[in-house]
Amino acid sequence: MTIFRRFGNFPKAAGDVRAGDAHWRVPEEVPCAFVYNGRNYAVMLATPLCLEDFAIGFSLTERVVDQLTDIHSVEIHGSPMGVEFHFKITDEKLARFDIRQRRRNIVGRAGCGVCGLENAEHFFEPLPQVARKKHTLDLDAIWRGCEALPGYQKLHSETRSVHGAAWVDATGDIHTVREDVGRHNALDKLLGALGREDVNTANGFILISSRCSYEIVEKAVRCGVKAVASISAPTAFAVRKAEEANLSLYVKAESAFVAVT
Repeated sequence: MTIFRRFGNFPKAAGDVRAGDAHWRVPEEVPCAFVYNGRNYAVMLATPLCLEDFAIGFSLTERVVDQLTDIHSVEIHGSPMGVEFHFKITDEKLARFDIRQRRRNIVGRAGCGVCGLENAEHFFEPLPQVARKKHTLDLDAIWRGCEALPGYQKLHSETRSVHGAAWVDATGDIHTVREDVGRHNALDKLLGALGREDVNTANGFILISSRCSYEIVEKAVRCGVKAVASISAPTAFAVRKAEEANLSLYVKAESAFVAVT
């Protein structure tokens, strides 16, 4: 039985723009509100595409839940204003959620200096190690995935302005791709799809069509991914966090991929 129910009318993923004789397709970006057992948590701007995957992936990478069985149901409400996700989660996860929300609310009421310091602590929380030994990838397999990725990005082919995140097996074959105007949203959608499909994230790697920033590393690690390949350069902080988690990070350098960690 599905845990999802949809209500209302949902915004389209892309629209048409005209300026004089010029005409092009542009992606949509709408507010997506996450509400757990009646408690507001966050509002993200995202492309209204693959919403079920986004709901699951965001909940997992934010550590609101640990697995799909922690979620009883998700009602997805659409309107011209955006999207609302209404979750029913287990009592155990709700108790943890309430503790995190109280801390977040207290931080929000504090002065700017204290707020900044306490929020900054989150970024320096140690990440769990995803492997005892670095997961080594075939560089030719990464390149095959990179060359094939544009053919899987339907929205990008229409708009030329969205990010893609792909799950690629060890031979370089792409199995799942998700897209969004935000690179972190695209990854959340992909991780949600992998969770719903019960994919073993220890086998294969994630390929992203963007630079690799800290949140990309953190989200991948939280879902047990052992390797990430990025088409653009990583940040220094992302490299340090990848090393901390023993995550294998590969980056495209001109006509080849190289191992960074």
